[in-house]
This record gives sequence, C-alpha cells and structure tokens, in this order.
Amino acid sequence: MLPMAAAHAELPDVIGILTDEINDEGELSFDIHANSTPRGSSLTQSYQNEVVNNHGLRLTPSLSYGLPNNVELAVSAPIVHEGNAGVSTTSFAGARGRLTWIAQGEPGRTTYAYWGASTSLLLTTQKFDYGQTVWDIGLIGGYRTPDWHFATNAFIANGTANGLGSMAVDYSLDGKLINQVADKTWAGMELYQAHSKAMTVDGIGWFTTRTLFGTVEYEGKENSLQFGIGKGLNGNTDPWTLKFSDFIAL
Repeated sequence: MLPMAAAHAELPDVIGILTDEINDEGELSFDIHANSTPRGSSLTQSYQNEVVNNHGLRLTPSLSYGLPNNVELAVSAPIVHEGNAGVSTTSFAGARGRLTWIAQGEPGRTTYAYWGASTSLLLTTQKFDYGQTVWDIGLIGGYRTPDWHFATNAFIANGTANGLGSMAVDYSLDGKLINQVADKTWAGMELYQAHSKAMTVDGIGWFTTRTLFGTVEYEGKENSLQFGIGKGLNGNTDPWTLKFSDFIAL
C-alpha cells in the first residue's frame, strides 16, 4: 500500500490507509479497489515499454481472511488499463500478498488507540514497476472516538529486481482524519507522502510525491464504500486522482 509515488513506473494498485479494520479469525471478505488518473505527471515513457499513469485505470480485486492472533492475510491481483498516447490495452499487472497484524483493544470501547504492523510482496513486470519484485513493511497507528477517526501509516519499500535491492529503500508517511457527518457516513481527508526512486532516462532518480484526498465513506453492516478525489501537491505527483473501493463481508 505505498500509494501515489507516481513519477515513472510504480504501480499504485491500492490507494488507502491501513487501520484496525481487519477480519476476525475465520472471517472472509472481498474488496475491490479502483483508481484512475485523468492526467498523469509524466506523459512520456522513461524507458522502453513503461506504462505511465496518464489516462490510466487500475482495478484491484482482493480476498482477505482472518488468521489467529489478530492477523489477516490478503491476496490481490491488480488489473491495469493503459490509455496513454493512443494506446488502449488491459492486462493483469501481477499479484500481491499482504499480512497485517493489529493489537486489539478492550472489547466494547468506543474511544481507544490502536497499533499494528503490515508487510507485503508484489510480483509484477518491469513495465508496471521497475523493481518487479517489490516488498514493503511498516507500522500502523490510530485513534478512534465515536465521531472521529485518525490513522497513520509509516512504510519502507524496495524492489529486489533490476539491481534495486542494493539501493536505499523508499519510504512513505501517510495519514487520514475523518469525522462522522451522518448516520454511517464519514467525511475527511487523506494525505499521502512518499520519497522513492524510479528509472529515468538518466538512470535512477529520486522523487518526492504528495497527494491530498477528500474522501467520503459509508459503513454498512455487511459492506462499506469509499470515494475520494486527490489533488497532487507538487510537480512530481499526478495532478488529479480518483479512487473508489467497495468492501463486502462474505
């Protein structure tokens, strides 16, 4: 979930903040996430066959299962539609597996802090992410009240193919703050900040990206929906990004 490092190929398959919302032991859920970039920060390829975000659409279905000891396993398979420079193709981008652990608070409390950790492995091809085999690991933290929810993620990541394994890791610090504005409906903001490396015509370069999203979320008994509109805050970031997700308990 290291989202929005959009300068040159780095697959933004899921854009979201990890929180304490994981499946209990034995529970199964299905999630579908979509995000689209009407106009990307980079319109030209930095290396042969690179898929840039401009006019792109990413669709990522995911299955999650609750394991013992407050651990959740999620597997996903992102699908990417490329629409840049007159090209229109749709293909599987690879597969990701993620393990997430959350320290559970006292049952029944409505105001509490939480924390946890998560790690994932993404297998993809060079045209979607120059690293090809990308791992991440990070910390999760948050605080809930009946009307407010704050959450933050701090992650490091690296690609282990194409010689990137010996280089310094990428890192990101993301956060969200939402308020309950109506029954089962929340609204707020998400901020994504990443410092990451990418292949350019001059070799490996480093880029800082920042995106601020306005979001609306609906939490039902068996499913939840989220819609967000993101504005890039610097020249390395896609100017606008749209995202949507639907969580369904099975």
